[in-house]
Amino acid sequence: MNNGTTSTISSIYCDFNGESYYAQEWGLMKVRLATTFNSVNDFNHPAECYGNVGAASGAVLLASAVESIEQESTGSNVMVATANDDGQRNVILVSNVSPNIGT
Repeated sequence: MNNGTTSTISSIYCDFNGESYYAQEWGLMKVRLATTFNSVNDFNHPAECYGNVGAASGAVLLASAVESIEQESTGSNVMVATANDDGQRNVILVSNVSPNIGT
């Protein structure tokens, strides 16, 4: 999670869908990375609203993260995390970067 920046993650969007394996995995991640995520209070799992969207979860999560940044309902750095049944895990940090207009 450290890419050389001091950005604080303000919100997390993940494909957590209530399956016990993923719940255990997220719990373990939160313990191992407690100093990184200790201030994150905005934990979003759209499956609670939409149901399990399966293979579309990455796109749904990314769109939800971008929309929350645009509406400023979250901070400027949002982590999007996905997983699949084959063991692959993916994380992307979505940030609000203002364009330099007129330069």
